[in-house]
Amino acid sequence: MKLTRVQSFIAQCLAESPELSAKGLSLKRGIMLEDGLYPETPNRKRALTDIGIALIVWEVDSKGSIADQPNGAHVHEISCPVVIERDPKLAQLRTGLSSAETVNIVIQAVLGKGGQRPIRLDSPPFRNLGIVEGVQQFLVNFITTDSITPTQ
Repeated sequence: MKLTRVQSFIAQCLAESPELSAKGLSLKRGIMLEDGLYPETPNRKRALTDIGIALIVWEVDSKGSIADQPNGAHVHEISCPVVIERDPKLAQLRTGLSSAETVNIVIQAVLGKGGQRPIRLDSPPFRNLGIVEGVQQFLVNFITTDSITPTQ
């Protein structure tokens, strides 16, 4: 998958999840792209107040090189985590989802999608970052492969 598509592709996978959309999450409500403004990501606080859950698809990062080709092409791995933020009381009340169920749904919505170079889980697959200012935070670590061919 191309570097420029990874973040938006993951967000689209989340938006297309029947489990998440049934709970009121969409690209306009609760699913957002991190744009360097975190924790002031637009609509983050509103999602936590309205739904109790915010899914923030982080910006891409390099996980390192895999191979260089004789023609100058370069193959590398791209990391794109999803931050799950939950207001424990509101999320349970408004969606009925536990933290473990939310993590599982996010993984199922994205894992294996992406065609010839599917999205996989990185190591560790997810992390519980604890509660910060009343918001429970989890990080789901997705990874995929990209190749870049030089312009001739």
